[in-house]
Amino acid sequence: MAGKNQSFTRGDLIDKICSKEKVTKKVAQNVVDAFLSAMKETLQDGVNVELRGFGTFALRVRPAR
Repeated sequence: MAGKNQSFTRGDLIDKICSKEKVTKKVAQNVVDAFLSAMKETLQDGVNVELRGFGTFALRVRPAR
């Protein structure tokens, strides 16, 4: 699990879902994959993703370094 100065990874999220919802790792992985895929597709279509109480996600164009 992530601590100070560490990242909470996709694997950590899958493990947390398994633990909290008492589902198999495969089921949790499918849910996470479907969620992330839907977010990615929506953002690629130029639409912001708003998850109330969590945050808003939008693509930003950055200049090359």
